[in-house]
Amino acid sequence: MEKLCKILYKIAGYVAGILLSIMMLVLVVQVFRRRVLGSSLTFAEELIRFLEIWLVMLGASLCVVDDTHPTVTIFFQLFPEKVRKVVKYLVYILLMAVGVVIIVSGILLIMKNYRQTTPTLRISYAWVYVAIPISGLLIDIQSLGILTKMLKNRKEGGEKS
Repeated sequence: MEKLCKILYKIAGYVAGILLSIMMLVLVVQVFRRRVLGSSLTFAEELIRFLEIWLVMLGASLCVVDDTHPTVTIFFQLFPEKVRKVVKYLVYILLMAVGVVIIVSGILLIMKNYRQTTPTLRISYAWVYVAIPISGLLIDIQSLGILTKMLKNRKEGGEKS
């Protein structure tokens, strides 16, 4: 499970990096064309918006692994050590539940809008919205991987996660 999580993390990171690079390139070309040449790319704003959706959704799964989701640490630090460990398990279980909700919601959104095409790019909205269930699946896999690692470390006698 740990190996799968590492591979998925790397893939998501690389894809996010590529999407960010494309987004920045299109943005620079768009600004240049608008300010210098006086005409803008017709598809730029829509493409950037869709790439941003993908970046946010992939980034959410990366944040699970990096433990960088926003948290209220002041309350967490007030808990005794044993309570903190239990809360940490609960957080990842809740993240998995949220991941399931994201998957189901994303699939329903795709099913509702797959026949519609985007105004400028003329692609199915399904290609935009598929980022949602993919993100939910990645969140679930990464959360399960972290929980598995935490339980393994607990059995071995050390709480290293």
